[in-house]
Amino acid sequence: QQAWTNVRRRAGLGGPAPRFHDLRHTAATFWLAAGLREHVVAELLGHTTTKLVRELYGHALPSETESAGQVLEAWRRGQFTS
Repeated sequence: QQAWTNVRRRAGLGGPAPRFHDLRHTAATFWLAAGLREHVVAELLGHTTTKLVRELYGHALPSETESAGQVLEAWRRGQFTS
């Protein structure tokens, strides 16, 4: 624990060391941001449904909203290709 505190202090990071659960949240957020689908992340985390993944980590998917808008606009213009 002391070694971890020293590393954090030298890195300019204040506050307590992250808990295991914090690292789990970070991993899930990175997985979604990297493009893993919700059901895969749910399986990796041991969840039986994607609902919790969506509720907790949906903020990691802002680009999905933008890309959905682009797809709908292309469809509206008749330029949609699947």
